[in-house]
Amino acid sequence: MRPSVVATLALASSLLVPRLAGALTLEDCELWLQQLQGEASQVQVGGAQGASESEALLSDLKQASLRRKGTTPADSAKDVSHFKKRAAQLSAQGNVSRLEGDRLNNLSDAVLHCIKHVQQPQ
Repeated sequence: MRPSVVATLALASSLLVPRLAGALTLEDCELWLQQLQGEASQVQVGGAQGASESEALLSDLKQASLRRKGTTPADSAKDVSHFKKRAAQLSAQGNVSRLEGDRLNNLSDAVLHCIKHVQQPQ
């Protein structure tokens, strides 16, 4: 397994296992976001605009950081959703492999789910 896959599985298991201390926190969501940033930084984007598209993907995730001053969970969710849409378009165009596109989609969903859970605890 690739190290990033192992890290993803470890992170997923830590969030899926019931926590003794309580509900998910924004810090948990930031960990998911960091994992997504790591994956996105390793994606090979093809096409004539590959380098600029790759930079745009990473820029969306930098904007989404919950550690950035003034960023609300809603702002972060909006930026992650924008990233997810952009990554899906690149995958549909064949500029990102299907496997990488699926990985980015799944991790984006995990971040969005975490933020939603933090905003509306159950």
